[in-house]
Amino acid sequence: MVGIDRPATIVVDERTDGQREKLPYLVVMTDRFLSGWGRARRGNSYAAWACSAEQVEDCMQWVQSRSDSLRVRLVLSKGYRPSSHCAHITYSVWRGDLNG
Repeated sequence: MVGIDRPATIVVDERTDGQREKLPYLVVMTDRFLSGWGRARRGNSYAAWACSAEQVEDCMQWVQSRSDSLRVRLVLSKGYRPSSHCAHITYSVWRGDLNG
């Protein structure tokens, strides 16, 4: 079997080391507008927001309400790896009212 020549996923991580430690959850979405072109021209573009257990519900609701979101899912930050279809992912921190 011949492997597919696919460049590595471009990762943009806006979290600090402390935020990676203290915010164990990620609300991840596939970005329907940015997938398939630009930095994600060979795959999907994902966006992920790190949050605490207390913030999960609000963060999920906000991400699900976005017009560009597909496949919204909750994952544990530790050990998370995007799928092989992901060409670009940006990790941010959920900031409640500041995100809306």
